[in-house]
Amino acid sequence: MQIIFVLVAMVLGILYNYNFTGFTFNCNLCLFAGLTIVLPSLLNLRFGDLSLVITKKNIIIKNIFANYIILPIIAIVIGLLTNDFGIAGGIFLLSVLAGGGMVMHWIKESNSDEKVGIVLFCINIFFLLLSFYLFRHFSMIFADIFSTNGTTATLVNHLPLRDVLKNLIIIPLITSIVLRIFLPIIPKLMQKNRKMISNISIFLIVFYLFALENNNIIMTIDTLVFMKALIATIAFYISCFIIAKALYNTSNTEERAAFWHLFTRYITIALAISAYSSSLTFGTTIILPIMIAYFIQIPFSIYYSKVLLKDTKEAAVNS
Repeated sequence: MQIIFVLVAMVLGILYNYNFTGFTFNCNLCLFAGLTIVLPSLLNLRFGDLSLVITKKNIIIKNIFANYIILPIIAIVIGLLTNDFGIAGGIFLLSVLAGGGMVMHWIKESNSDEKVGIVLFCINIFFLLLSFYLFRHFSMIFADIFSTNGTTATLVNHLPLRDVLKNLIIIPLITSIVLRIFLPIIPKLMQKNRKMISNISIFLIVFYLFALENNNIIMTIDTLVFMKALIATIAFYISCFIIAKALYNTSNTEERAAFWHLFTRYITIALAISAYSSSLTFGTTIILPIMIAYFIQIPFSIYYSKVLLKDTKEAAVNS
């Protein structure tokens, strides 16, 4: 269902862009994403679960190492091979944004350990500061490698990542604490309607981003450039899958949860950041890998969650 929401939102956003002036990007979009996508997952966190950071340290260390060292290195290699500054930036952005708003859904659907899943989700949320630093730092390096002008590198260095961090992490975290203490009925209602909230939120975000005035040239992108972005994004996700399977035994429910935090990327946040970045530095092609990611990550996650669930049931019967 979510991929239908995404597709319809993309089409409507592009049509709006084509027929009207288009929107101007506003960083408050990240606040909307934080309150509708990040906040519901934070409401699942119980501080007692944080003890898993110690008891499951091997799973967590491998996850951090793969998400913030191995995958970014792979993204750099893929990005350099594309010889396109925007596509390279989009692939690298995907590599440093682990998990996502739907990751807990796939963890639940595949009968994985939800406590390990939510702890890893929160760790990745708090690591967004590192993600933004890596994105900015390596984007400046990409700018030099691809011989982009000095103004571009300067603009990358001044992306408002502090505002993004505040809107995506700090405000949702404080809000989650306040709601659980003073208005516990609201977290219950949000959890009950979480899927509907997520779908509506993603629809509005994707529509808005594709209706931005600086994205109107996406309809004129050369076919070869699109194919280059498609191949690069597929190669990146294949790498994610291979590494996740190599590091984690998916027959174990705890490691299965960690698998999802390696394979899935936070594509909605990536789309928001790429939309802002495209208006300043990267050009429209940075959005292509993020857009394509929706049509790789969601269908494959639907399929593979069923595979893992089937394997789990068969293993239980055989034992």
